[in-house]
Amino acid sequence: MGDAANFEGDNFGLLFVELYDSPRQKIKATFSWTRLNNAYKKVGHSLSKAYDNPPPYIVKQTILYALKNGWIPDTGGGVLDLGNLDNQLNYEEMTTQ
Repeated sequence: MGDAANFEGDNFGLLFVELYDSPRQKIKATFSWTRLNNAYKKVGHSLSKAYDNPPPYIVKQTILYALKNGWIPDTGGGVLDLGNLDNQLNYEEMTTQ
């Protein structure tokens, strides 16, 4: 689900989401892998590499944001590109894992 790219010196995760049983309209979003990893370090953990799948709380926040911004998962078509969600995501919203 996650992929990484390098934009201006920071690692960014690329996230695509679609319904499993009726994949019509997809979500595309990016987020800062460095900020996510720094949040993990605050609770004594770190992500092993930038190519790991994003944690569920990042995916959940992305889906909720997309639904508020026009995502119609089972009737729409194409890709809803949300761009970079760093200002919409709460990287601190996690339990120790």
